[in-house]
Amino acid sequence: MLIDHPLLYPCLTFGVFLAATWVYEKTGKIAILQPVLIAILSLSAILLVFDIPYSDYANDMQFFSVLLTPAIIALAVPLYLNLMKAREYLPVIFPPVCPVQLSARQCLKP
Repeated sequence: MLIDHPLLYPCLTFGVFLAATWVYEKTGKIAILQPVLIAILSLSAILLVFDIPYSDYANDMQFFSVLLTPAIIALAVPLYLNLMKAREYLPVIFPPVCPVQLSARQCLKP
């Protein structure tokens, strides 16, 4: 069955991100339509609508998580070095983070 294929969720994630990037580009790069935000919300909705356990999704995405962790940590160094400048942009950064946190909590509920 297709849903048991180990590359289903990585391909779905990549496809949703590509679609979100396309929408972002076609709408003139509106800030609220950031591809990462739209991809996270879309994937959360897909998991909820199709009743896919987050644990299944996380297990199939574990390899990519291992690859992304060093990159995320590497981004922390320049962020720390530019912390004062980042504080200026906090009102722009913070609002998109709230829905992401809420959708993640919804997916992680037992």
